[in-house]
Amino acid sequence: MTKLSEVFPSKWLKSEDLKGREVTATIASYSFEDLGDDRKPALWFLKSDKGLILNKTNANRIAIMYGDDLDDWKGKQITLYEEYVEFAGKTVPAIRVKVVRQEGPGSAPQDQQQVETEAADTFDDEIPF
Repeated sequence: MTKLSEVFPSKWLKSEDLKGREVTATIASYSFEDLGDDRKPALWFLKSDKGLILNKTNANRIAIMYGDDLDDWKGKQITLYEEYVEFAGKTVPAIRVKVVRQEGPGSAPQDQQQVETEAADTFDDEIPF
């Protein structure tokens, strides 16, 4: 059986990509993407080719913990999970985020090589997307 999603793969994460699991990922970078009439921030992760378009809810959740400057989010970890939300009068699955608390001073990685090394040491699981 051939799935349309395999014929036309998306570069954006969908809730189905999580396969019912909570996935912790390290933010590698961000970009701004034009989606219709909107321009939205997108996060890119280490060990993943897919990005996450941020809605206001997810962006605010990350900003509460890591601050308002997106540059400060690089190297930080977030956990992605599926939650059902109301959208256009329907209940639909969506990706939500929660931040991974990093303990103690100096626990946040400072450069890309340190980010990759710490991510590799911390998580042996491959990101499923």
